[in-house]
Amino acid sequence: MKATIRGLATVGSAGVGFILVAPYELMNDGTAVAATTATYPNVVTPSQGAAYVAGQVNVSAAAQQPYSNGSFGSRLARTVACGIRVRYVGTELNRGGRLLYAQNPQTGTQTFSNQNINDLGNRQDSVIVPVTRKWTTVSYIPGTADAYSYDVSPNDGIVRGGVYALQGAGICIMMEGTPGNNFEFEAVWYSEWIPGRGADDAVPSVTASHSDLTGMSAVRDYISGTVQTAFGPDVYAKFLRWAETYAVGQISHFVGGPALGSVPLLEYL
Repeated sequence: MKATIRGLATVGSAGVGFILVAPYELMNDGTAVAATTATYPNVVTPSQGAAYVAGQVNVSAAAQQPYSNGSFGSRLARTVACGIRVRYVGTELNRGGRLLYAQNPQTGTQTFSNQNINDLGNRQDSVIVPVTRKWTTVSYIPGTADAYSYDVSPNDGIVRGGVYALQGAGICIMMEGTPGNNFEFEAVWYSEWIPGRGADDAVPSVTASHSDLTGMSAVRDYISGTVQTAFGPDVYAKFLRWAETYAVGQISHFVGGPALGSVPLLEYL
């Protein structure tokens, strides 16, 4: 299943703003995204357990998710993929500053509590780039085995009970620049739900999460352009060389990741 949240985040009065994304918040009444407004007064992210102030930060739920906290019953769910893309949409005169992209691959921790852009910029799993009108995409890559397991209570929002629960935040984007600058964002979740024990705990019939059409399309494109007699012992090496060329036009930067045998970090387009 796919769910999307679109909106605006604004640099606050102190010249800093942020967007927090909760990869494991799969309820349609949970706080899946938190984004600052023009009145946000701080240069750091909120502290874990601090009171949520509605006028300073807007929180959004993924309304396209199929179930709420009161209706998911005994169903089980897991996040298959999550990401966000961001771009500057303000005036060219005010364009400037920095964008930071970071993720927290350790579920259940709160590494985004009370952090400024330099704190997060010193982490290995972060990237800082100039403000641009081009879309920049961050894909969440979990770093713990339990991230792939089914959750009996998939409620991991950023704000719970009127306070910040930052252990639910897996992606952080910080904007530094002219107060009032706006950034458009689009966050997306792909999730898998399986039926529960109850008679009414069925799930909609959707494409299986293991149907990797995007990945298979890359292989199919390569195979379709390779004559049958060309297949041989070096076909895998040829495919890897082709994949590098294929990806250059889409991925402008890559940091770490399981494919490189390192701690899962992030990628952005």
